[in-house]
Amino acid sequence: MALMNPIAGINSYQKIMGMGGIGPAGSEAAIAAPAFEEVLKKTLTQTAEAAREHEALAIQYTIGEADMAQVVRGAAELDVKASTAVALRDKLTALIQELEKMQI
Repeated sequence: MALMNPIAGINSYQKIMGMGGIGPAGSEAAIAAPAFEEVLKKTLTQTAEAAREHEALAIQYTIGEADMAQVVRGAAELDVKASTAVALRDKLTALIQELEKMQI
């Protein structure tokens, strides 16, 4: 019985599961899903940026350089991004709690 190449085995599994493949040129390119860390970092960065933008809009509104519609739109965008950050934090907290429950 011939031994199977590990890369060929992974490629076969990924093709069956519809995930593409890995390995040398000529095989299907792997579908790269972003890591949780990358998603969390991007979300937190976008949330902080949205908070700074909304603060700047509020200051501009106070001195009469922006209208209320811009301020409300900025607040809505900030709310969505903050809600996303909170949801990711909740998922991370739930994951940590599940890991703590596991027996070693």
